[in-house]
Amino acid sequence: MKRKFKLFATVASLCLSVALMAFGVYAAAQVTYTVSGSVSFESQLAVKWEGKVEGGKSGASTDSVAHQSTGTEETDPAYTWNPAVVNFGAGEGENVITYTFTCTNLGADSIQVSAAIVESTWFGDDNLTIKTGAVKGEATSVVLSAADTDLDSTSKAATTIAQNEKWTMKIEITLEDVTKSLTPADCDFKVTLTAAKAA
Repeated sequence: MKRKFKLFATVASLCLSVALMAFGVYAAAQVTYTVSGSVSFESQLAVKWEGKVEGGKSGASTDSVAHQSTGTEETDPAYTWNPAVVNFGAGEGENVITYTFTCTNLGADSIQVSAAIVESTWFGDDNLTIKTGAVKGEATSVVLSAADTDLDSTSKAATTIAQNEKWTMKIEITLEDVTKSLTPADCDFKVTLTAAKAA
């Protein structure tokens, strides 16, 4: 009887140890880092702006906007979109957050589209990788390249697009080690996208 009790106590103790260890690993993997932003769409031309944020923690990480300018200064002041705040997660693929911005030329004349990250609070931690890219065409054509963590100096040169053509820009933020939180635990950026008459 004593042996059975010792065996039961040992098994119960082992199960408790494994449970506590698993909980510790789970707790260590909880990332406390958020990304927020503000995007200004500026144009007095007939264009359609679209913005989308994807990724991060599952179930709370997709937001999008569509805004169409009609082409008159009086009715088309700068339009600002504040995407949902996104948290990184510890699950599969939850360590990447992607922002995609698209401009479609709805007018008859060619236009020039450009982007500038005018203000940002990023932290030069090795655990955070930021990539940007812009292209005339669809989002699938964007080639991302590493960006300086001080994105205030990041801008995308004006690109000319004809009627019904698209211009797309992406910002991809990756948390390399999901078990390591960053301090401070958030970052913020402001992007200005501009469409103007082609020279």
